[in-house]
Amino acid sequence: MLKAMFKTYTADTSSASQELPFDLAGEWLPARHDEWYNRLPGKHSQRARSSSTKMTYDSSGNGSGWVGEVYVNVRARSIAPGRYNAKFNVRVSSKTLPWAGNDGHLTLLEDGTLQVQYPSHGIREYWRRADGCGAQILRQAREQYPACNSTSNDAEVQTNQRAIKLVFRHFGDSVGAKKGGFLWHWGLSVSDSIYEVNGAMAVMGPNGIVAASSPLIKLVRTNLRQFHGYLDLPQITYRTDEDIEKFSRRWVKHHPVYKALGPNCQTYAEDLFTFLTGEDLPFAKTADRVVGPSGSKVLQGPEVDPSAVWLDSSKRPA
Repeated sequence: MLKAMFKTYTADTSSASQELPFDLAGEWLPARHDEWYNRLPGKHSQRARSSSTKMTYDSSGNGSGWVGEVYVNVRARSIAPGRYNAKFNVRVSSKTLPWAGNDGHLTLLEDGTLQVQYPSHGIREYWRRADGCGAQILRQAREQYPACNSTSNDAEVQTNQRAIKLVFRHFGDSVGAKKGGFLWHWGLSVSDSIYEVNGAMAVMGPNGIVAASSPLIKLVRTNLRQFHGYLDLPQITYRTDEDIEKFSRRWVKHHPVYKALGPNCQTYAEDLFTFLTGEDLPFAKTADRVVGPSGSKVLQGPEVDPSAVWLDSSKRPA
């Protein structure tokens, strides 16, 4: 059954910019209950233990089910093998509540556990496939789409390898940056092409506007001099600028509204990195650090990495 879901997709570069099929269809049950967290009303770890908690996805990425006392609707899309972005809304009885998010990042872990995160609401959940085939789904996806993996041995892929940098700049004054302020803007540099999102939910690239949800966008061409620093990342990609532009147009279509805690520039940078490499970006976004669970250890941002290169040293955190 899993092979049939992938039969129309190949690993060559001609299909590199296509969306992958959604492969999480089926029932998912809560796991790792003590690690569930959100900053919405109600204790999330208790919802994880509820006998009613279950999510069911169809092959189009539509999910629904009870999470404790609330009913959740989800729309998820594949962006790389075992990697997905998503949005959700919640209702109780027949009433839709103002709890919704469009910055979801879902990851199938090596053991088949599905990690669900919505930084804008501090949501972190873990799910296991009811039939126990989560790890098989991940393995099958990697086998069917090996070119999505940055470590592919394919000769053509290696010939077209491109280096990746995470570029960043601080919002506010130098004092705020020195004190480790959270307000950092992110973009990705792929070879010499830089892609970023601005506050009107428009993706900007080296030739100007790539995609926008509003016609009132100022034409700006990205350049490394616009940033305060960057971090060379060990991953590589074979994706072309055309692939990135196609991905970005789809991304803006599904994320039309910019929000301070997400979806935002950091959400885009993370999803684009995942599309380029098949991996998760290993840095905490602003929302992760602002609304994470009290007392938990949170990943740091790229601006404090000792390997960061500073173009404006006045912005470097103390």
